[in-house]
Amino acid sequence: MEEKNYDDGDTVTVDDDYQMGCTTPTRDDCRIPAYPPCPPPVRRKRSLLGFGKKREPPKKGYFQPPDLDLFFSVVAASQAAT
Repeated sequence: MEEKNYDDGDTVTVDDDYQMGCTTPTRDDCRIPAYPPCPPPVRRKRSLLGFGKKREPPKKGYFQPPDLDLFFSVVAASQAAT
């Protein structure tokens, strides 16, 4: 312990630890508690509809669109006529 005298006549007692500066508390009750790890992610449910399975091609075949160039040329010709 150390005593300091000031000009106005006040005497202050200063602890030696005060001169060392600020430090982080190291007592066990001052520590941040360790929490348990996070739980594992939720498992996905199995699909009942069979997504991801290979499908057979349709019996009537795939949709065959008409020639789109022919369609757009007819539309362009009708717009040019008006």
